[in-house]
Amino acid sequence: RVAESDLDFQLEVTSRDEVGTLVASFNQMTRDLKASEAQVKEAQGTLRSANDELESRRRYMEIVLGRVTAGVVSTDRRGRVTTLNPAAAEMMGLTESAIGKTYQEILPPEAKPVIASLLEEFATSHHDSIQRQVLLPLGGVRRSVKVHLTSLRDEGGELLGAVAVFDDLTELLKAQRAQA
Repeated sequence: RVAESDLDFQLEVTSRDEVGTLVASFNQMTRDLKASEAQVKEAQGTLRSANDELESRRRYMEIVLGRVTAGVVSTDRRGRVTTLNPAAAEMMGLTESAIGKTYQEILPPEAKPVIASLLEEFATSHHDSIQRQVLLPLGGVRRSVKVHLTSLRDEGGELLGAVAVFDDLTELLKAQRAQA
């Protein structure tokens, strides 16, 4: 019965000799198995709940990033793209296939020197964030883009990666010039 997962099964102890000790040990083992099974079920429930919460947060963040008009790109510590919102993809002419690749692999050749210079400045600044306005040639058009780079660190200060937020100011600047 125990082999068939009936952990409520207990044998009667009818003697005080070795067989009685063996029966008592068997009964204790089934009680311990039942307690362990309950702990495992509780842990599974907690894990399921935590996973549901994480999934809910992930979906929420995707919705937020999908609605933001600024381009948002995050990278891991090796510089590989981990997040690319629709605004960034449209602005830079990228697709979901950019995920997992470095900027050298995904950006057009004319944009690489601008980004490389910005990243070098960021690396040598010894600050956790910088903000610059750059002229970024994308899709045959030179766009005036405000770039905000921020390093991502864990609680211990270990570098996890970086996030870049791109605001395309091209149309705003054109409108300001026209108004002037």
